[in-house]
Amino acid sequence: MNKVVIGAFDDPSEVGRVMTGLAQAGVPQGSIFTRVIGHHGTAAGTDSAVTDAADIIAPLQRFGVSEQDARNYAEVVRRGATLVAAVVPDDAVPETEQVIGSFHGFDLHERVGRYREAGYTGFDAAAPAFTPDQARAEREQYGIAMLEE
Repeated sequence: MNKVVIGAFDDPSEVGRVMTGLAQAGVPQGSIFTRVIGHHGTAAGTDSAVTDAADIIAPLQRFGVSEQDARNYAEVVRRGATLVAAVVPDDAVPETEQVIGSFHGFDLHERVGRYREAGYTGFDAAAPAFTPDQARAEREQYGIAMLEE
């Protein structure tokens, strides 16, 4: 059986390094997916742009991600983050988690906790995606440094 391992990243340049690490660990390129809102650009070596963050909810749920986590992943994408997801056999999950975790991603639940402290109540599919300037301002608010800014 296959499972999905997901990492969330503020810095699109980090995503290319994650994908290289996954490939070096033996994850086939066809099993690695990235998602970012279109006007935030695409990560190196990917074709990952979506126009609506809500478009990632159903695919994540098909891979066994809870509805709440899928909606939270959609929110971080709406706010400018990039997701890297690798679909791997059960026995490859620990190594895949280790590879993704060795890069500068963020913890979904911690980030959503910060959003909640600022008044966030849940993903709203009607809310527009952040512009690159809004995403940058939010990262600055939370003290998140980009690797290549």
